[in-house]
Amino acid sequence: MHSIFTRDHPGTAEDDVVDAFADAILALDDSVPIGTYVDLCLNLPVVDPERITCPTIVMRGEHDGIAAIDDLIEFFRRLPNPDKQFAVMPGIAHASSSRRTTALCSTSSRLSLPSLPRSTPALGPEPREGRTITMTHPPPLMPGRRAALAGLSAAALAAALPGSGAAQGAFPTRNFRVVIPTGQGGGAERLARSFDDAWSRLLGRQFEYEFFPGAAGQVGYELYTGRREPDGYNLLFGNMGPEMIMYALQRPRFRFPDDLIYFCRIDVDDSCVFVRNESPFRRIEDVVAEAKRRPLNTATSRIPHPASIGILTLGEATGSRFNLVPYAGGNPTLVAVMSDEVDIGVLPIAGVVAQAERLRVLGVFNRENIVAAKTNNAPPINAVFGTNIPDLYSSRSWAIHARAADRYPDRFKLLEETAA
Repeated sequence: MHSIFTRDHPGTAEDDVVDAFADAILALDDSVPIGTYVDLCLNLPVVDPERITCPTIVMRGEHDGIAAIDDLIEFFRRLPNPDKQFAVMPGIAHASSSRRTTALCSTSSRLSLPSLPRSTPALGPEPREGRTITMTHPPPLMPGRRAALAGLSAAALAAALPGSGAAQGAFPTRNFRVVIPTGQGGGAERLARSFDDAWSRLLGRQFEYEFFPGAAGQVGYELYTGRREPDGYNLLFGNMGPEMIMYALQRPRFRFPDDLIYFCRIDVDDSCVFVRNESPFRRIEDVVAEAKRRPLNTATSRIPHPASIGILTLGEATGSRFNLVPYAGGNPTLVAVMSDEVDIGVLPIAGVVAQAERLRVLGVFNRENIVAAKTNNAPPINAVFGTNIPDLYSSRSWAIHARAADRYPDRFKLLEETAA
């Protein structure tokens, strides 16, 4: 009985809960049915995915030692309804009994959230409907800021800050709400949660996330600037590169920096071209050669994105053709490549490196590949083709209403100092 909770990964279940469960079960009986184990060994999948026609979510714990992710992705690929979702819950095993299972509740609760009404003009285009896939991975190459914070005592830092909420007993008095203008489970969520692990200890409050993908970030930004109270408790965590491209091209209903300001950049993430490990493309030269013969379907998180610009610029320079397919988020893009829905993908490199067992980087849009050791020495694309494509990267940052910074300078100062 104990092994049910402890076999996959330490720390996914609390010992006292496991003990109580085992004692209660053994008081009732001393045997268990074996039918499920027979099915597990011989009969999977016991359900034909092609007969499941309703909207579906497939959920897997990050440390699940029984439900193999490759099997689940294949099952997911065969589901016929385009309204489907794949979620990997961080910190959860196959059978978990701990506070970490709140991730399950969080993921499930978002399925019942109604979509934004089409009649709302302030939000611009409707979020992309249908196929939304989310995965959450362990943090990749974390920036120095997060590493430094994690290594320091939160209590000591809070005491050292004269404006800290802990010292004053004032702000913050409640949790923070964070708008992320992309789909759940992508690189933005992964980095935000990694960073707030230390930040929340300094502030003494938690961060609650909401996800509003659509129109290359425009939906989330307009919702944040137009519908969230500018009180210092409402924050936005965005990707400055693609979202400033969106701002320049789409003329959204907010003004930068009049309506919001960025105040804490936490990463720089180079763009790359990648494929699944089983792909026939072994080098970036193979990709360009094939794209000269036929257009390659290219997964990207959104059209206005540095990685999208990179692959289109490469096509223009080499006479190759790439058909961009936006998936409204980094992790849907990863899954599209894994499941062979597209020929190649383009994304910031950190999320791809985190899936090195399934994905392979072929080239980077930068003068050097700073993670060469983790990408089989994938070359800079300029070095291969003699092109002069500028460095193309993403940078995630925390943002706040400009009015909140003006009205509550003490609150904004605390946020800046604790995030620095």
